[in-house]
Amino acid sequence: MGEYAEMILEGSVCEICGEYIGEPTGYPQRCNECHNEITKLELEDEIK
Repeated sequence: MGEYAEMILEGSVCEICGEYIGEPTGYPQRCNECHNEITKLELEDEIK
């Protein structure tokens, strides 16, 4: 596996956009911007 893929799996970069988040957490995560955008899209889908 590549170094970048490992960084995504460790949680030090956003799994959506690849922005650096910080220290590894041990699991994939999203930056605040991607998290908010995904949440907004999910809410819009529920309303339809």
